[in-house]
Amino acid sequence: MIYQMTTFTTQYSPVEDRILLLTQLSDGRQAKLSLTRRLLVLLLPKLDQALLKHYEKQASLPAEALAAENTANRSQKSEGGGEKKPVEAPAHVPLTLIAGASIHPSETGLILALSTEANVAPHSEFRVALTFENLHSWLSIVRGLADKVDWSLAAATPVEAAPDEGEPKPKAGWH
Repeated sequence: MIYQMTTFTTQYSPVEDRILLLTQLSDGRQAKLSLTRRLLVLLLPKLDQALLKHYEKQASLPAEALAAENTANRSQKSEGGGEKKPVEAPAHVPLTLIAGASIHPSETGLILALSTEANVAPHSEFRVALTFENLHSWLSIVRGLADKVDWSLAAATPVEAAPDEGEPKPKAGWH
């Protein structure tokens, strides 16, 4: 089942040791999504890359085209009803573990699709459309939360290190 998120609030749960997205869905229901550090380590570089491409594209635009794009973005923002209040999910809303994520381009930004495990019934996907401005803000929030709890996202990235050639390699079997 695919759910459209209209708004969400991001917070850290010390009990779960996860980043939580408290979401308002387009059908009026709420969901509480749980993002692991491992998933964020895989997802954030892709989101950073999408944001960087957007900024590079903007830097290459002539001033008139950039002004027109900014005006269009501002008018879409004002049509959206302004600032949204933070989502506060009631205690009875179950926690949904997010196992995968993908990003898809849209006219004004990207669509972030967060999915549960395929082998867990019912398989669900939660989608939210983000402008590049919103994406930039959300990435800052996630990194800020991670820093507060000493959740070094950079340190969690696996680094392949070659074994030191100077040390003898252990032999198999008993010695």
